[in-house]
This record gives sequence, structure tokens and C-alpha cells, in this order.
Amino acid sequence: MCVNPNIQLIAKGLIDLHRLIRQGNDDSPEGESIRDALDAPLKRLSRTEKERTQWLSEDLYSISEPSASDLPKDATGQERISDGIEARENQESDRALALLRQVRDSISPALLSYHRGVIWLEAGYPEIAAEFFGHASESEPANASYRASYLHALAEIDPDAARAFLPQHESV
Repeated sequence: MCVNPNIQLIAKGLIDLHRLIRQGNDDSPEGESIRDALDAPLKRLSRTEKERTQWLSEDLYSISEPSASDLPKDATGQERISDGIEARENQESDRALALLRQVRDSISPALLSYHRGVIWLEAGYPEIAAEFFGHASESEPANASYRASYLHALAEIDPDAARAFLPQHESV
């Protein structure tokens, strides 16, 4: 997946929009403004890129949903996770994300977000990765790897925010 400036614009808009959705303000004038700003870059995307942004939007919705406490673990789910990791390592980001979507109900939301974050970070989209790492870190605050990954992505996009994050989470 090559870094596309239009996808970066759309990702920023989707992230901002999903923050408003979590706050219950998506119908606000700010939400409408964000939606309007997405129109032009969306028109410049290929069909595959449009699908990628639609899946991103769905994945962002999933991190605002309540998480299940006792998720079933099965061999098929574990195989898909392994397949997703292998696809990521082979730089097949879209395939890796699709495989993770297939197992989203059989792994913890934090682990799912972590894997999504790794994929987006390796694809060159630290702002998207930070959203998923942030969700993983909030979901399992005791997990130092999730916090460190969030801090790494945050430092790439907003060093001041990363510095502000550190004193609150000294054990990173």
C-alpha cells in the first residue's frame, strides 16, 4: 500500500468524524463540514482506494463499540490471525486487514486494534495507526506494548501530544 495524500486527507476526516460520533456530535455543523471536505478527495480515488477507505471507516466504527468480555477462541480464528500477520509481513496490507475483519468477533478488541495499528503504521499511515493503538492502550491500560506502540505513532504525528502523554503513563 503506497501512501496516498488523498487517503491521508480522508483518513484525517474519518478519524475526526468518528471522534464526533463517539461524542454524539456527528450531526453537528462540524460533522457536516468534515463530510463535505471528504467529497473532493474521495472523487480522486480509484475503486480499490475507495473500498479501502470504506473499510477504514467500518474499522473505526468498531473501536467505538462496546467490547465483548468472553470471546470464543477457536483454531480457525487463530489461523486467520496468523494468516493476517503473514500477509502484513508480505506487505499485503489490504489482505491482512480483511483477514482481521473475519476474526474480529473471536479475538479481543484490544488485540484486534493493535494488529490494525501495526498494519497501518507499516503502510505509512501513523495517524490511522495512532487511533488503533490508542484504542488498544485504553482497552488494556496495563499492556505496556500497546502504550509504547501508541506513543511511537503519536510521536510521528504530534510530538507535543506524545510528550504530554508520557507523564500520565510513566511506566511506558
